[in-house]
Amino acid sequence: MRLFIDAPESVRPGSGCREGTGWFETKNSLNISGADNAFQVYIWGGNPSPTKPAFYIKNSGELHMSIHAPNADVVLNNAARFYGAINADYIEFKNTTDFYYSSLLDSLGADLSTLFQRSQWTQCRSTPTNAGDPHSGC
Repeated sequence: MRLFIDAPESVRPGSGCREGTGWFETKNSLNISGADNAFQVYIWGGNPSPTKPAFYIKNSGELHMSIHAPNADVVLNNAARFYGAINADYIEFKNTTDFYYSSLLDSLGADLSTLFQRSQWTQCRSTPTNAGDPHSGC
């Protein structure tokens, strides 16, 4: 299954979405199981606001998926277990999060395999250096 989020920040001409309406957020215990390559999330655009990530899992969950969000933030909060791959502009794991890469993602094909390679790693400070900017301190 594939989930496409088209207009988190601004509307792409012809998308049919209203500006600022595209994001994915859960609040309590989301579980998505199955093959790690079966559920794929694609986020085209940035975050709906400077303080709201385009993909946000709150309060535990077990996720088997891949996320492609090169211009958006992905945040996992409070006891999440993630099996798959994440390609995002900014990734934050708050509190206990376990992350496992799955070799099943290798079967996505040559055209997608370059999307899920680590190209950079930066560990940010535990608290922002500027209270108004959640990305400060990186």
